[in-house]
Amino acid sequence: MTVFLLSMIFAPLTAAAEQTPMTLRDHATIRAVQRLERRNDEGQRTSVIRLGRNVRTRDMSMRRMLNVNEGTVLDVIDGSVLVVLLDNGEIEGVHTLGAEAPLLEGGSSKEQCFALEAKEALTHLILGKTITLERDRNYQRDYDRRLLRYVQLNALDVNGWMIENGYAFADDNTYHKRFESYQLRETEARESDLGLWGNYCIYNPSPSLQFDIE
Repeated sequence: MTVFLLSMIFAPLTAAAEQTPMTLRDHATIRAVQRLERRNDEGQRTSVIRLGRNVRTRDMSMRRMLNVNEGTVLDVIDGSVLVVLLDNGEIEGVHTLGAEAPLLEGGSSKEQCFALEAKEALTHLILGKTITLERDRNYQRDYDRRLLRYVQLNALDVNGWMIENGYAFADDNTYHKRFESYQLRETEARESDLGLWGNYCIYNPSPSLQFDIE
């Protein structure tokens, strides 16, 4: 395929070269294609970029490749914080982006209503299971250096599930790509008096946290 494409590209150039000397642009084009062919032979991962009628290929950045990764849940700290063994062997704390469960501080005065129930629900849902972590392009870590991620269990959006079942608040201080969806899920949970929105707890306004952006 590569040989065919090169023949299509350089057949006109070869004919033209017999009549006129090659320009600097021609030399640059040849070098670019040679570099591309060399990279493909080495098995490097690439992505296709379309520019008008032209198509060229570039190496995928490591940052783009790491927007989504998998891991196994080792522990659940509370309804929005977990410990994950990533597929690269590293262990990271993970904070559910956009979903804030009531704070659980070991029975101290800082513990908020429905915090234990939220932890138990998340534990039952994902502990010991393989999950997918998706990064929002605007957020990397929270103030405690935990990864801020959308957590996915198979086809289930765990962050959204916690909100719609009344185990977590939709964070209204941090705008992200699922913001509107999470706000709608919280509204529905409120109207149905689910979980922390029931008579057991009275939250007004709902607590939320702000995150640093890297």
